[in-house]
Amino acid sequence: MKGRPALWIPGTDHAGIATQLVVEKMLAAEGVKRTDLTREEFTKKVWEWKEKSVLFFTICDCCLVQLKTMDSEAFFSVDYF
Repeated sequence: MKGRPALWIPGTDHAGIATQLVVEKMLAAEGVKRTDLTREEFTKKVWEWKEKSVLFFTICDCCLVQLKTMDSEAFFSVDYF
């Protein structure tokens, strides 16, 4: 970082392409294509899926708990894909 301040936001989505495909299949079952939605609308659908997906949520929680246990100084109050 060349001595500059940096903000570390930990990422937990290690399967972004797989997540996109799952959401696209979910939309297809509803008769909707990803291209029918705006970027913001599709992102909202991904967040909705994330909130419902127990397995995804459990894996992400486990990753974050491990980082916190190692006493890392990441910014944990923000979640991104």
